[in-house]
Amino acid sequence: MDTKVLLISDTVYDANGVSRFIQDMAAQSRQRDGRFSVLSSSPLGGQSTENNIVNIRPFWYVRMPFYKEQYLTIVPPWMQMYRYVKAASPDVIHISTPGPLGICAMLIAKRCGIPVAGTYHTDFPSYIRKQMKLELAEAVTRRFMRFFFQRMQRVFSRSQHYMTVLEDELNMEARKLRFLPPGSNTERFSLLHRDASVWPRFDIRSDSLKILYVGRLSVEKNFLFVVDLFEALQQRCDVPLSLIVVGEGTLAESVSRRRNSHIHLLGLQGGPDLSALYASSDLMLFASVTETLGQVVMEAQASGLPCIVSDQGGVTDTVEHGKTGYCLSVADMSAWTDAALKLIADKGLRERMGSAAHGRMQGRSIVQTYERFMQAHDEIVKS
Repeated sequence: MDTKVLLISDTVYDANGVSRFIQDMAAQSRQRDGRFSVLSSSPLGGQSTENNIVNIRPFWYVRMPFYKEQYLTIVPPWMQMYRYVKAASPDVIHISTPGPLGICAMLIAKRCGIPVAGTYHTDFPSYIRKQMKLELAEAVTRRFMRFFFQRMQRVFSRSQHYMTVLEDELNMEARKLRFLPPGSNTERFSLLHRDASVWPRFDIRSDSLKILYVGRLSVEKNFLFVVDLFEALQQRCDVPLSLIVVGEGTLAESVSRRRNSHIHLLGLQGGPDLSALYASSDLMLFASVTETLGQVVMEAQASGLPCIVSDQGGVTDTVEHGKTGYCLSVADMSAWTDAALKLIADKGLRERMGSAAHGRMQGRSIVQTYERFMQAHDEIVKS
């Protein structure tokens, strides 16, 4: 079938895994069949049309609570979006924004008689629990997510773990759920981008062992756990260590105040530099317990890094414990310390796990994800 899918989201130009996924999918469509396009309403994209990604500036937007790096569209340009959808005439509207823009997209789809699908990209109830520690706020958020996703014909999860969450916590009917095997851009993130010259460019000593963190520097990502672990490793290691931190967030200032010259806060990175930072590091630490997928962990593994991650959430679908890294409880700092020390001390183990991680990701390319995504939307039109 030639099903046309229009994805609507206000997270297209941000520096996060969801945006990277959407951009990668749009690129696949441009290279292959032109059946997938994106409509965004974000202040970051201006008033622009770029290939198959169109952005219409919102009337009103704010920075997201607890996530200042990302904007939330409060009042979408309803009429402009409606006219665009009518002209584009998609067969399915796919919503990846459970907020005001998502509600607007759902109303437009209903008015146009277009079926709706969506992806459960972000575990907002868990974010609220980590940030506010208020059961009422978490319950209200979960109720909204239930209301939002239950009105879709299909809901996609990019991890097996969250298939269960969608059934048990959001009360989704199993017949509406689809598992979308996760994929990464295995050309952009690859062993081929290993480049030792990247370190002098960032004023990082070349002879140190590089421990990588990529993601928001925030509470819900458990970033300070990684920093505390790194400083504990420094005290127990004879070899020089460097913590390479790629990302931005509210905790950057508190880490800077520690005045640890071996913690390198590089901010946001992209393009060839990001690819080289991944492939040229030695191992990754990622302690978030709220990930629906963990895009950065897939990118690290595609780049040949063994990863130590939390044993909760979607990252457990990506890391094979004991083979491509370790999945450990964040309640057990000593287990993380022991696992990291083992990898630091044993170069052969790092290389074997890194090679296994790279091999595992070769079967999870964004090309395969795109094909399965479009096939699943063909099914919606057929049903």
